[in-house]
Amino acid sequence: MSIPEVYRGQGSMEPLMPKGGDPRLAELTCEILKASGCLTAHVHAPRVLEALAAIVREMNCYYSNLIEGHKTTPRDIERAMGKDFSKDPTQRDNQLLGLAHIEVEKLLHVLPGGHARPDPVHERALGTPRPAHPCRAVFPI
Repeated sequence: MSIPEVYRGQGSMEPLMPKGGDPRLAELTCEILKASGCLTAHVHAPRVLEALAAIVREMNCYYSNLIEGHKTTPRDIERAMGKDFSKDPTQRDNQLLGLAHIEVEKLLHVLPGGHARPDPVHERALGTPRPAHPCRAVFPI
């Protein structure tokens, strides 16, 4: 699979960061982090957390491919994960790209030596207990 010319230089992926100091963007980021932390706090079984993480990785793969113009459906990604590749060379390349995306995302959550990165909103990572009240607003108990 050859890399299209458009993706060979850093400038092809700019802007990587939004310009300006839009306070609404910071507010939305905090809302997302709070909701994510609350969801994590409500799911205590490691197997359930890993299953959710796998689903989110597949979802991220689908949307990243979509943004980049690669037409790979969630079903195509799921088939690729089961080593069931398309006979169409372009679609097969997109499936392989999707698998690479998922594997790289897995690596982003592992420290050198194979240890998992701490959850940045977990109280052990922050060193302070997380307040209970924001979670109830996002996920009522």
